Amino acid sequence: GDSKYGPYVEYLNDESTAQIPSSWTSDAQRLLLELLDHEDHFPPKKPVHWLQKGRQRCMRFTEPPDEFFYNAVLLIIQRSDDALMIPAYDSYNHRNGKWTNTKTKCVDKEYHETVAIQTIQPGEQIYLSYNFCEECPGREHEYGTAEILRDYGFVESFPQRWHFMEEDWHFNVDEDDDGNLVLTWDDGEWRPDESDEDEMEAARNWFQMQIGRLRSAKNVVWNKYYNHLLDGSIPQYQWDIIWEFVDA
Repeated sequence: GDSKYGPYVEYLNDESTAQIPSSWTSDAQRLLLELLDHEDHFPPKKPVHWLQKGRQRCMRFTEPPDEFFYNAVLLIIQRSDDALMIPAYDSYNHRNGKWTNTKTKCVDKEYHETVAIQTIQPGEQIYLSYNFCEECPGREHEYGTAEILRDYGFVESFPQRWHFMEEDWHFNVDEDDDGNLVLTWDDGEWRPDESDEDEMEAARNWFQMQIGRLRSAKNVVWNKYYNHLLDGSIPQYQWDIIWEFVDA
C-alpha cells in the first residue's frame, strides 16, 4: 500500500532546494561573499558551507554523494526543526516581536507541540520565532538576521536581530509606527561600553566604515555582476535576496 509519508514526501519534492545560499549558483555565491567581506567579520559565518559540511559527513559511506543526497541535505537544513521533519509545522513563517503568535514545546521521542499564545483570527498569518523560542535558548545570542539568511534563504522582516561576534555586539533593529528605525542594544557585555569614549568612537567608526563599504558596493559590485543577472548565471530571486540583505 501507499506509505503514510507519501503526501509529505510529494510536498517536499515540489519544494525548491535552491533556497539557501549554499545551493545558489557559483556566481551568486561569489557576489554574496564579496559583499560580506569576511576579513571585516561581517555576519554570517560560513554563509555557503552546508553542502561542503554534508560531503564531509558522508565520507564514511562507501557510495559518493549524489544529487538526491544533496537535495536531502538542503531540505533538512531549510525545513527541519533540528533533526525533525514535521508536516505543516515547516509551513509556519518566522517573525519576532509582536508578530510571534505561537510557541513550540517538544520532548525528544515524546511530542512536538505548537500552540497559540494569543488569539489568531481566521486568515491571519501564523508566526513562530526561529531564535527567540523556548526550545532554542542557545540561539538568543548567536543567531539573527544574517544566520536566518544562511540557513533559510530569506531576509527577516522587522524586528531584526544582528550579531557581530568578533566585536561582541548584539542589537535589535525595529521600525516604529512612523517608519523610523529604532536600534536597541543588548544589556551588559554585548555592547560597546558607553562610559569608554574611545570604545564608543571605535564602534561608530566601524559601523560608518561598513555602511560606506556597502553603499559603494551598490555601485561597484552591482555593475561588476550585472551581466551575470542578464545571462542567467545569477537568477533574479537570488540577486534580489542579496541586495535586500545589503539594504538591511
